[in-house]
Amino acid sequence: MRTLAYIMLLFFFTSGLSAQVIPSHLSTDYGVGFDQGLAPVYVKTDKNRRMGYIDTAGNVVIPFIYKNALSFNNGMALVQDSTQHYGFIDTAGNVVISFIYEAVKYNKYDFDGDNKCHFPDGLLAVRKDNNHMGFSWGFINEKGEEVVPCKYFDVDNFVEGRAKIIRAASEAGPTDPFYINIKGKCVKGCQNAGN
Repeated sequence: MRTLAYIMLLFFFTSGLSAQVIPSHLSTDYGVGFDQGLAPVYVKTDKNRRMGYIDTAGNVVIPFIYKNALSFNNGMALVQDSTQHYGFIDTAGNVVISFIYEAVKYNKYDFDGDNKCHFPDGLLAVRKDNNHMGFSWGFINEKGEEVVPCKYFDVDNFVEGRAKIIRAASEAGPTDPFYINIKGKCVKGCQNAGN
């Protein structure tokens, strides 16, 4: 009788729920699940792994062409292409923010363990190639617009409307940090801003 009650209880809680299937020949990073109906998964090749996205039925929706891929958030996912550059795609696999960034700070102050890229205070720290003349960090919004120019040696993501900035060491003047607001205006330590 106890077994029958357990089976009925199990059926009650699972009926009506669609199964989310990750086929056995695919792998996912620890803790990664389905967001917006898709999950980032990878296949191993001889030398490395390639990532793509599957739907809840296990069908490949976005092909295995990425070096790295995060879960979807607000209709976009951060992915890294074969040239080691980062960009964003939508749930159909269309590029919505071009692959022009060498690095993205998605895990400092804004990564809450859900494997998604967030835009703290609406902005995300990104680094562009500067012909190897030094780091070129700045901030973009969710439309991919560069709100704070990519010209700084280092930055932290925004926390409560402020971000820490370190000027390029090649610039004249101090390299001590200063803080900006989401409009790019200096709000603290401005003697170190140099502009």
